[in-house]
Parts: sequence; C-alpha cells; structure tokens
Amino acid sequence: MSISPAAAQENLDNFRNQNLRYLPFVNIPPHITSEHLRNQQPFFWLCIMAVLTPGMLESEGTFKKITDFIYQRLMAEASPSMDLLLGVMTFISW
Repeated sequence: MSISPAAAQENLDNFRNQNLRYLPFVNIPPHITSEHLRNQQPFFWLCIMAVLTPGMLESEGTFKKITDFIYQRLMAEASPSMDLLLGVMTFISW
C-alpha cells in the first residue's frame, strides 16, 4: 500500500476526530503517530488507511487483502490479537 507519511498521519487524525465516535471502545492516544501505530498494530493501521482513503479498497485490492488476512488469522492460524480485533471492528464499521 502506498500512502505518504503525511497523508497517513492526516488519515489517523481524521479517524480520531470523526470515526472514533462510532467505535467508543477504541482508544488511540493523541501522542500515537501513524508510523508508531503502523509498527505496533499493522493490521489496524491498514484498516484505518483503507477506510479513510477514497477508492483504496477497490483500486488496490485492499479489500481482498484485508479479508484474506482475517480468514488466515482466524480460521487457519487461530491466532487472535488486539491488532486483529481492532482492525476487524474498524473494517466492519466502514
């Protein structure tokens, strides 16, 4: 996925300001940068970027990448994580 660091940070800021009201159980502290979130919770970060970047889900095959990842982690590996949970909730809310 190609998104500039500035655009990624803007998406994260917009997610905090606009989308978190629909996900009251999700908390992203103000000091967490997009790069930090990407390193710590890459799937959650991908879902945020996909939801907030117009056309990304369709044009870059991101929808298939996300659904394949969910299937792989839940069905094949059975390895749940907070990253997966937050990403799935974000993706579903889209």
